[in-house]
Amino acid sequence: MEQKRTSATAAALAVALASLLAASAVLTGCDSADPDRPPAAAQTPSFPPLNTKPPAQICADLTSYWVHERLAGRGTGDYMKEGMSNAQNNIVVSVMAAARKEKARAGDAAAEKLIAARTKSDCAERYRGGKPTEVPWH
Repeated sequence: MEQKRTSATAAALAVALASLLAASAVLTGCDSADPDRPPAAAQTPSFPPLNTKPPAQICADLTSYWVHERLAGRGTGDYMKEGMSNAQNNIVVSVMAAARKEKARAGDAAAEKLIAARTKSDCAERYRGGKPTEVPWH
């Protein structure tokens, strides 16, 4: 009985190994029947670019997000942990101050409009040439 179990186990392992070898040949583009045949031409996958937005738009998205978070009391207070440069943090601080005044003067909707407009314009100015306009913070 033990020998039958051992033989069955060995047979199952042999089938599994053969399947694995066949699968690896398919994945690598090799044909196990013809070792002299060159592998199929590898196609380079086409991935979309990681970043499709211009730097000024990324800045505006990032700074407006942190203005909202900080005004709601959820910001960390550490601009580097929030993924911003010193100059982007300066935009956040400036826009926050203006948004607080606008909210007191004209309400939430006016403050929201100001945040969107100011982060967009401040970031556009900062990245007007496609790169940050001051050093050392890029």
